[in-house]
Parts: sequence; C-alpha cells; structure tokens
Amino acid sequence: LTAGTLDVDGGTVDAKNITAKVDQDGGAITVTETIKGDVEVDGATSTLKAAKVDGKLTQDNGTVGDAGKALEVTGKLTQNGGAINASTLTLGADSEVTGTVKAGTVAAGTTTLKVSGSADVNVTETLTAGTLDVDGGAVDAKNITAKVDQDGGTITVTETITGNVDVAGDASTLKAAKVDGALTQHAGTVGEASEALEVTGALTQNGGTINADTLTLKGGATQTAGKIDANTLAFDSEAADVSLTSDQNDFDTIKGNAKNVKLVDANAIELGEVSAEALDVEAKAGAITQTATDKVVAGATTLKAAGDITLANAANDFTGAVAAEGKNVKLVDANAIELGEVSA
Repeated sequence: LTAGTLDVDGGTVDAKNITAKVDQDGGAITVTETIKGDVEVDGATSTLKAAKVDGKLTQDNGTVGDAGKALEVTGKLTQNGGAINASTLTLGADSEVTGTVKAGTVAAGTTTLKVSGSADVNVTETLTAGTLDVDGGAVDAKNITAKVDQDGGTITVTETITGNVDVAGDASTLKAAKVDGALTQHAGTVGEASEALEVTGALTQNGGTINADTLTLKGGATQTAGKIDANTLAFDSEAADVSLTSDQNDFDTIKGNAKNVKLVDANAIELGEVSAEALDVEAKAGAITQTATDKVVAGATTLKAAGDITLANAANDFTGAVAAEGKNVKLVDANAIELGEVSA
C-alpha cells in the first residue's frame, strides 16, 4: 500500500508493506513486513503491528507491537503514552519512553535511551544502550548493558548492570545484584537490605544510602558523605584503597584485602579476615572485636572505639605500629608487636 499519507481513524488495514506517512487515531493496522515512513499513533483503541518501522515512531496512546514478535524502529522512538509489546525491540538513536514497554530484549544501539515520567519498562532478558538515562518511571530488567545515568525513578536489575552507573536525585532507587563497572552515588538509595550487591569498579559515594546484606567491593571505595548499611562489608581490591568514613555507616562484619583501609561505624564493628598495608577502624558507639577463627594482617594500625577493643586471635600479625583508644584494649600478635599511642 503506497500513499503520501495513510490516515487511519477506524476500521482495519492489513498489508505486507506500507510506504507512506502513517497517522493513526483509531482502528487496527497490521503489516507483516515494513512500514516505510514516519508513524504517529494516537487514540486509546488504536493498535499497530509491524515487523519494522523504517522511520520515526511517535506514540501518544494505543498499543504498538505484538508480544510474540520482534519490532524494529530505525528512527527515533518518542513514546508519550500507550504500550509497546515485542519479543525483541530494536530502537533508533536517542529514543524516549514515558509509556509502557514490555519486551524480551531491548536494543538501543550505542545511543541514549531516555526513560522518564510514569514510564514502565519491563525487559525479561537484556536492555542494551549506549546510555540509559532514567529521570522517572520504572525500569525492570534481568540485565542492563549501558552507561546508566539516574536522576529519578526506579531501576531493578535481577542480575548485572554492565557499565558505569551514576545515581543522583533524592527519589532515585537502584537495585542490582552486580554493577560490573564503577558506581558513583550522589543521592537516592542503592541496593536492598536482604540482598547482596557486588561492585567491580570503584565505588564513590557523595550522598544517599547503600543497603545490602553483603556489599562486595572489588575496585576500591571513597566516601565523602552518605551511609552504607551492610551486614557484611567485603573488599577484594589489593591495589586500591577502601575509605568509608561517614559516621552514619553501619557494618556488622568487615573482611577482605585492600591497600589502605579506613572505616568508621556508627556502632560496633567486627573484623573478619582482613589484610591491609594500613588499617584504621573506628567504632563510634560500640566495641571493635574479631571473629574467632579469622586473623588481621596489617601494617600501621589505628583502632578507636567507644567500647572495648579485643583482637585476641593468636594468628594476628601487626607489622606496623598499633595505636589504640578504647575502654579496655586486648591485642594478640603471632610475632612481635609495636605499640603507638595507646589509651585505655
């Protein structure tokens, strides 16, 4: 079917291909192959199904696509409302979503996919883009492969975000099992108290809250503000520093290997297996203790607690001077030990 403009307000149009600008305000359009031209879909009862839109797609209402079939849009998608369903949704450059999208996979190439307003994007497998820009709405996916810029809304990923992530906006919430890249947080909430979170790149927290059952850091960490609440803090970044010094932090147990480690906890803190060139730990309202079977191996060590300091494992090895300030201080070293400034 060829026309300058195909204007559909009702009825049914079925074709193998359409070459036309399509304006739809009602009715049903079904194209088994390609619509060649820009398409505009409006009208709550409008339905449009096609394998490919070779042009721009603007949707204000209605339903586009078929849940069991792939849909490709070569131009920009501008979705202001309505719903898109597809097994695989392939989008052109700089697409924008504020409606509902349900798909097995979403591929936006190397460009930006913007999600805002009251959008509801549900991807059962992987969402891929150059940048995923989320200002509002909700994005749910098994995996995301993209640089993620979040200034609002909710992102929930059951497995992995592959790419660097930047979280801002007080209302932002991000949940993922793994961030395979750097995580920078300025505001909002990252993680979930009952779930594990792993960050393979550098963690930089300038505000907001991170919640996790176990938080694993593999690229070092710095913190200028904010809060981390984790039952277990684990770090595996031998060549990088871990510096988490907010007095709001709450770690039950810490363990791992890093170059220089500096930690502040609002309450008590328990040390597991820890290895560091330098170790600085402060428990503002409790004791510093260690698990019964784990040792601390550290160079220069500074310990400060409102309660007791008890590091009594016979395998401990402090290779640098140990400074300590606590109510009662008990230290055991497998070898010799050098005391720095001690107050007890």
